[in-house]
Amino acid sequence: MPKKRGSKSSKLDQINKKLDKLIRIESDQSEDQEEDSEKIENLEKKQIKELEELEENLIKEIGDHPIRKITQKDIAKGVIGAFVGVISHFVFVEGVHLAEILSLTRISFMYIVSFFIGAIFLYATGFRKVKQIRVLKFLPLRVTVIYIVSLITISLVLTLFNQYNTIEELYRQVGVLSLPAIVGASAADLIGD
Repeated sequence: MPKKRGSKSSKLDQINKKLDKLIRIESDQSEDQEEDSEKIENLEKKQIKELEELEENLIKEIGDHPIRKITQKDIAKGVIGAFVGVISHFVFVEGVHLAEILSLTRISFMYIVSFFIGAIFLYATGFRKVKQIRVLKFLPLRVTVIYIVSLITISLVLTLFNQYNTIEELYRQVGVLSLPAIVGASAADLIGD
């Protein structure tokens, strides 16, 4: 019987040695993985820092995009552009005659079309260099301001030249003239500072 115990004991010792060896191997692998993950984490932190520095340098070099801000100067340019668009070649006189012929539905549609023409005009020319899709954040406000300025300018021109007698006539004439006015105002808005 003692031999059996000795052989059991030696087998247990061998098993324990193998288990200890496996534990050491797993421990070494775990330490290697921890070192690797620390290296990866440090590399990621370094890359993030480099990207932040690059972003700061780009912002300093590029600065704010001039079309993102709406100032009094923009409104003044819109008024001048709309005025030129409506007054040039006395377009408003022809617009007054055309307003008498067209239906109210068609004239109302012209208001919508002129807004979208202004949006397309600004987007196609002023925003083509903007890489990020933030256009919808700035474009509607800018187009809306220019559109309203155009409509007000048209009303002033028609009043100045005494071209309407009723509000309906004014509505009709402004609708017809909104197309040349928004094109002129948008073009003037895109002229540099």
